[in-house]
Formats: sequence, structure tokens, C-alpha cells
Amino acid sequence: MHLSLLSQVGTQIRILRGYCLESPLAPSAGIRYDGLYAIRRYSLKLSNKTGLHRLVLTIERVAGQRPLHEVTAIPRPSQLDDWQLFEKYEGDMIRQRRGDQEFLEWKRAKAEERITIGQWRRTLELRAELKCGTHPRPSKGSLLSQAEVKDGILEAGK
Repeated sequence: MHLSLLSQVGTQIRILRGYCLESPLAPSAGIRYDGLYAIRRYSLKLSNKTGLHRLVLTIERVAGQRPLHEVTAIPRPSQLDDWQLFEKYEGDMIRQRRGDQEFLEWKRAKAEERITIGQWRRTLELRAELKCGTHPRPSKGSLLSQAEVKDGILEAGK
């Protein structure tokens, strides 16, 4: 794959970001089109811990597009409402087509996903606050125990 990138430096690519991405630029829900970027360089990095190679792309946002601060404001509140409706519909379809057991498993996976993303975002905020020298504020519902997650899943399944 990296050999084909040699001829792709300078090529423009479109970037989509998903809500599960551990990045400060990730949307809070769904998938967002972030614009056109140019590949500036690439490299391979070897992880000493895992022995795996990782491809690192350096990309640059192409000028003349909607400003990034406007793009990162998406999704808007109405779009978040739409996302919640979509997830409810998705859950209803899973329950109808695959049964209650699969539905509960889907709900559990969604709850774990929300917790993981929430913890990552709180960690990112804490790092930013520590870097700026401000005092961190305790966040409402910071960490949930496994029992609280399980109770939430069982409640949602009723």
C-alpha cells in the first residue's frame, strides 16, 4: 500500500470523520464531511511494543473551503435529535428482526461505546485544562460502574 502512496503525494482526498474517532475533531454523533485535503507526505512507523507497522499520512486542508471552526460545529442540535431518532429506529429494527437477546447485546455495545467516547473526551478536556493551568471541573456523571451500565441496559430493554 505504501508504494502506491509514493505517486499520490499532492493528490486531493475527501475526509469523513465518524463519532467513534478518538480525535478532538470528531463529531459528537454520526459522520461528518470535513472537506478536501491534499496528501503532503507519508511514512511508516514501527511500534516497538506490538511489532506492527503504522502508516502515517500528513495531510493539509485545501484553501477556499468552509472554515474548519464552522465544520466542527456540525452536528447541530437538530441533527443530534435526528441521530437519536435514527438510533431508536435501528434498535427497533434489531429487536424486530433478531429478537430481544440481540437487541440487549446491541444496547450493551452502544452503552459501552458511549462510555468509552465520553471518558476519552473528558480526558482530552482535562489535559487541555491542565495545560492551560485552569482547575478541572467535575463532570456530571463522569464515570459509571458496570452495574450502572447493566441497569441502564436492562431499563432500556423494557
